[in-house]
Amino acid sequence: MLTDAANRRGLRTAWATVIVLCWVCSPPQPVVADDATTSTAEILAAGGDVGCLDWKVAGMCIWMTCTILDGCSIETTVKYRHRIPEYVVTSYPSLGRGPWSVTNAMAQPTSFAQDGGASDEGGSNLREQVLKFKNAEMIGSPSNAIYERASSTSRTFCNPNSTPYSPHFISSADPFWRDPLLETPWTLRYIASGVRVDRSWFAGLYPRIGFVSQNHDYKASLVSAVRAVSITQDPGIHVARRLPSGGGRSGYWPPSRSSAFSWQQLTPNRMGCRRLPDIDDTTRLTDPYSGRLNQSRGNAWQLWRRYACCERAGTTLIFHSG
Repeated sequence: MLTDAANRRGLRTAWATVIVLCWVCSPPQPVVADDATTSTAEILAAGGDVGCLDWKVAGMCIWMTCTILDGCSIETTVKYRHRIPEYVVTSYPSLGRGPWSVTNAMAQPTSFAQDGGASDEGGSNLREQVLKFKNAEMIGSPSNAIYERASSTSRTFCNPNSTPYSPHFISSADPFWRDPLLETPWTLRYIASGVRVDRSWFAGLYPRIGFVSQNHDYKASLVSAVRAVSITQDPGIHVARRLPSGGGRSGYWPPSRSSAFSWQQLTPNRMGCRRLPDIDDTTRLTDPYSGRLNQSRGNAWQLWRRYACCERAGTTLIFHSG
């Protein structure tokens, strides 16, 4: 029977491993608040957030091994569950001026994608809609390396099913990021699907393009980021690399392609993990999202998903709990 004390001891051991690896890879650095950018070092430091990690003992795995000479034997191992920071998503107006230099190097102008910008006509009215455009990228997080190393040195961590710096979506390489017409059938079919929280509607999920009818710059940035993530889960006509799916081995349960992400804001300031959007602002007198504005450099988030695994201790997994 797993006790709370055992769970706490395991968490302390696991967390100590991540802290050491995070510090070895990169000491924490402060985030600049104005016109903020993020660096690889800061992303690595954010990958050690214990609240985002949400590490816990989840249950057990029972393994069976049978041989002709010795018959069958049974072994039991502990099943762990935690999140891993798999991807970094950026959303910003102008190519070459994104919040993370790595994506700036990957996102180059093309014949159909030269720059970005926004139309602020009528923008004096807080609730009036204006058309904004955002570039977006989704790249394998460098924090994956921390968890790859942790899983090789400790039995209490799962190995990530994603690769550091692997590009999954680069909006300047996708001609359909600027063309809403080809996704019209999906737009009509999923007309009620949107980026929203309670009564606060940011914009529709479809068409999955960089143009967003939204006055609030943070909301427009988040909408384009959510659309980029959706494209990597189901590209359709878009130019993107699908997220990996499935584990392929016993005792290892990575997230499915459609699994929900927890979003950890990196710019303009670091925040803990949460589902986004997270605030219904329809009844607020002040803007609860004002502290998340970064209009010249845009926004960046690290995306976490939940894994489960247990140490292999036999030929066949015959039972697991949790």
